[in-house]
Amino acid sequence: MARKLLTALGVFLLILLAGLALLRWNSPATLEGNLLSPPKSYFSTERKIVAAIISQKDTKISQLNGKNLAQAAVTLLSNLKQDQNYDQIIVVLDPALPPEAPDAFLEQAKFDFPNAQYQVIRPAGGDTETSLLNEIKAHQTEKTLVILQSFLNYTDLDPDLAALQKLHYKDVFDNISKAELATLAFTNQEGVKAVYQYAKDSSALKALPTLEDETYQYQIKYLAEGYPTPTGNLNLTFFGDLMLGRQVRDLMNQFGLDYPFENMDAGYLQMNDLLVANLEGPVAEKAVKTTKAIAFRFLPDIVPLLKKHFFDALSAANNHAFDMGAQGLADTYQLLPAGGLNSFGHPRDLNQNSTALYTINGQKIALLGLNNTDFKLDKAAVVAKISELKADGYKVIPFIHWGTEYKHTPSTEQVDLAHAFVDAGATAIVGMHPHVVESIEIYNNTPIFYSLGNAIFDQYFSRDTQEGLSFTMRLTAQQLQIYLSPIKIERSQFRLMVPEERSQFLTKLADWWRYDQITKDEILKGKIVINFPNN
Repeated sequence: MARKLLTALGVFLLILLAGLALLRWNSPATLEGNLLSPPKSYFSTERKIVAAIISQKDTKISQLNGKNLAQAAVTLLSNLKQDQNYDQIIVVLDPALPPEAPDAFLEQAKFDFPNAQYQVIRPAGGDTETSLLNEIKAHQTEKTLVILQSFLNYTDLDPDLAALQKLHYKDVFDNISKAELATLAFTNQEGVKAVYQYAKDSSALKALPTLEDETYQYQIKYLAEGYPTPTGNLNLTFFGDLMLGRQVRDLMNQFGLDYPFENMDAGYLQMNDLLVANLEGPVAEKAVKTTKAIAFRFLPDIVPLLKKHFFDALSAANNHAFDMGAQGLADTYQLLPAGGLNSFGHPRDLNQNSTALYTINGQKIALLGLNNTDFKLDKAAVVAKISELKADGYKVIPFIHWGTEYKHTPSTEQVDLAHAFVDAGATAIVGMHPHVVESIEIYNNTPIFYSLGNAIFDQYFSRDTQEGLSFTMRLTAQQLQIYLSPIKIERSQFRLMVPEERSQFLTKLADWWRYDQITKDEILKGKIVINFPNN
């Protein structure tokens, strides 16, 4: 179901184009007049082009526009033939394409490079990065061009969000690494990893500026010998409370573990540098008796589930972390990292478990998990910790459990704490616990999300508890760009709101605080931009 919310983009990584038969109906001469040509200096400083990426936008993989692909093929190969010479061209196909798909591309390739030999690799279900890389290298010569084809999904519900994901796509190739590529929703992931490794082994990870053709809706990015210059840009995505026990677990047992995620846009979850949420309870090996009226325990099988759906870090700083006793919390701290997830925050203490520290694209990020619900946090100690982390070069994001349940506006205590954290140097503050969305404040050029509400839960008794807020924060040297993505929760399945729902929700959100007119207008549009001083 989530695929219905995705717009397929054909990303022909490391040179796509297994065009459709339509190219046969349009000779190279017919399409030459529409070539997208780079500036004269485009290739001049590069020693060798070993790859290119063509992105083609369309509605479904099965209904790709052959004319657009033909146009992109002619452009790509005609640009390359001006300055490049290849004796071997290797095409790694996307398994989703029909068997005849490479014919048109090879026809064009042979026209532009008549003396080259050609190899076509179609990955099968059991192929891995290693097996595909070995097959590529078995055909490699000193003058090899590797062509890999993969589709890439972008969110299509909101133009701003789609534009953000395209910026992330550009960032990935400007900072190209295997970890960065894993944040893109490729359909041919093993092939992508294999060709990346081939390019890395060939010292060819320099991405040239993207060429775009609005008429035909495709982009071309060439990779040349050399290494990237990191942009320093980051995309961080946040959700509120994830509760995977009680009735949610019953539904998972009935319909499969993936049930809560089936309606969520997979591209939205994947296309970011960090995906963060609050885990509203412990992942415990064993259940224990408790006197708590509401006590949660999540089974260990949710760890690979959350990893599968692209989560990176989960907070344990909440009022349910001790529901299965001290051992349940200890299990959480052990099981999540063992499954490739960061667990950060402590429900009572400020200690070595409180932070998750990252260095991504040259930027240092500190997630600081805090709880101020059933435990009174030490404000002075938190302020000192934020100041310490900032002095160490981190951009600090307090991720805090606080507030009054089912209220859309923050308490005086929340505002006081938030302002103190900002004054200490926090970059942004993200709150949760009230089970409903609370207002946003921009204080001293710093965003404060008082509560993101629920993400996955079984509170079906009100509309407000079945609406949540997610947001992506794009952090650059010049500004913060915040993209608001409201969510609906239907029988414990979360999804992005469709445009009409989104507009209605943002209108409510804009009335929950004493915003200035500029900020209110930005909230209504779903995008907030904060410029840093001197920019």
